[in-house]
Amino acid sequence: MRKSGESEQKSGDWCKKAVIGAKKQGIGAKKRGIGAKKAVIGAKKW
Repeated sequence: MRKSGESEQKSGDWCKKAVIGAKKQGIGAKKRGIGAKKAVIGAKKW
């Protein structure tokens, strides 16, 4: 019984890490998107 509980905890930790990683990637994508918009606005000013 203990072994299955341990594997469940490990998979739970992995899920948390995956979710945190996905959130970080999402924030990075948003920042890149904002950077791209700024670059476009900068290009238009030229």
